[in-house]
Amino acid sequence: MASDTESPAKWVAMSADVTTVVVAILGAVGTLSSPLLTQRIADRGKRQDFEFETKRRREDRFEDDRRSAAQERRAIYARLNTAARQYEQAIYQYLRVIAEGPPDPAQEDELVAVRETFRELYSDAQMMLPDHVLAAAMDMSYGLGQAYGKARRLERRLHLEPSGGRPADDPGETIEAAREYCHRDVYQMIIRVRGLMREDLGVSEPAGQPGGVPDA
Repeated sequence: MASDTESPAKWVAMSADVTTVVVAILGAVGTLSSPLLTQRIADRGKRQDFEFETKRRREDRFEDDRRSAAQERRAIYARLNTAARQYEQAIYQYLRVIAEGPPDPAQEDELVAVRETFRELYSDAQMMLPDHVLAAAMDMSYGLGQAYGKARRLERRLHLEPSGGRPADDPGETIEAAREYCHRDVYQMIIRVRGLMREDLGVSEPAGQPGGVPDA
């Protein structure tokens, strides 16, 4: 009977001992794992910070590249527009010169230099012009080339060919017709390209500018 009474007491004592041991083990595990858990949380935070910083730098580089490309495009657009206007004006002025008499070498050199400047800029611009702007720029370049050709043919016909020489390339090609073509048709091509370039840059055309024709 005594052993039957002691048995439950023993189990209670053993259970208490086991509980104490388990609690002690869990406490030790918790103590040991706490720094590891803290370190893992810290490492995760650092990794997230690194990923965020990497993404921010990537976005900054993209924005810098976009801004740089826009500035470069704006610069080439401005130079191309200026070169085209100067080329058109030089041809128009040259037509006035040859209408009055033979041009001197300096005047011819000036025309050739303006032409070369435009051709070089146009060649560079082709690498960055959007398709719709490039198509209009090609028409403008062709128109300027046509106007230049008219001026040089008229110069040859009026001042370089002897009287009674070979027939004119185009009997209807006159100083007046060439000036009209240069001053209106070619100018309109330049205006169109300028408008498309401004549109591409997100800049609105000033009121009264599109389609305008300069005074003679």
